[in-house]
Amino acid sequence: MKTKNILIFLNFYLLHAPFVVDAQIFSDTTYYVGLVKTNTLCGTSTTNLCYLNNTQYIEMGTILFLSGSVKCIENNYYSNSYFEFIQNGESFLIKKDDVETKEAYFENFLLLSDSLKQKLKASAIQKEKFYKIGLAQKEIKERQEVIDFLKNTKKSGICIIDKTAIDMSEYTDGTGARFTFYNPNSKDIKYLWITFTGYNRVDDKVLEFGKTAQTVQCIGPIKPDSYSTFEFEYVWMTDIVEYLKMNQIKIQFMDNTTKTVSAIESITLPNHLKKYIIE
Repeated sequence: MKTKNILIFLNFYLLHAPFVVDAQIFSDTTYYVGLVKTNTLCGTSTTNLCYLNNTQYIEMGTILFLSGSVKCIENNYYSNSYFEFIQNGESFLIKKDDVETKEAYFENFLLLSDSLKQKLKASAIQKEKFYKIGLAQKEIKERQEVIDFLKNTKKSGICIIDKTAIDMSEYTDGTGARFTFYNPNSKDIKYLWITFTGYNRVDDKVLEFGKTAQTVQCIGPIKPDSYSTFEFEYVWMTDIVEYLKMNQIKIQFMDNTTKTVSAIESITLPNHLKKYIIE
């Protein structure tokens, strides 16, 4: 989850959904969103002591379609404030302080008349449903993109799922490299020789033993329609490597035929599709 991108999404809707209490302005298309600040719990109701009932886990970064506010006070002693939100068409409660949203929403929801509260809830149910449909349609589209991408890499003999520089230890200077490859072929991959270069934070190449390009060997087999991850420790004896770029891959198959690929970008799976390969 990229919190920065979700916050941008949230801020867009907060700016475009100003709160209104006037019944003539409030409509079935008015809706309000929040963002879960931290991994926490939500529930379907409150106990006699104003704690959540029937709790379940909810992740940081989850987008909430808000449908009301609840101020729970028992015996003038126990007190908690909750936002009501819609999830899969059902109402849930979450602590007010666990939600990032406009400060005024909580009190303004409490001021709504019963009829406007019903409109708010109906709108939240509708918008959450449309949002889930949109996510489902997006997933179907992206899964098809993965299938098409993997088919297109078959002629190159390899697909790069991931390539990253990894810090070896907080106690020693050193950076390693990790690679994940998918085999789109009908035959096993026996060996891979990967040539790559490390870069520092100002995009300059990093030297190691007087050279910028490093080569490592991956020992298979990588079976057809399967992926494997390879990790190499202390490729660079420094912590200044921020990222790496692959220059070339040499592939040797089990029948000892070979193929060399230099068009790295064309065989690298886009970041937003990786989740469908490594699940």
